[in-house]
Amino acid sequence: MYKQIVERGKSSDTEKKIKKELKLKAKTEGLPVSTPFREILEIRHEIADLKKDVKEMLRLMNALYDFESQ
Repeated sequence: MYKQIVERGKSSDTEKKIKKELKLKAKTEGLPVSTPFREILEIRHEIADLKKDVKEMLRLMNALYDFESQ
């Protein structure tokens, strides 16, 4: 029984590794990916864009503050 449990665990681990490798390969090659994974990637890109916008706004506000204080 222990051997069966260990074998199941090993097979599930290999399946997870294969799925992960396929996702990474698809991501790097630009192949179609499953919808939830694609949505996560799109959200990450949107968050990165928002961070850039916020940093730019803060930079401009600081520049304006420095200009007014002089």
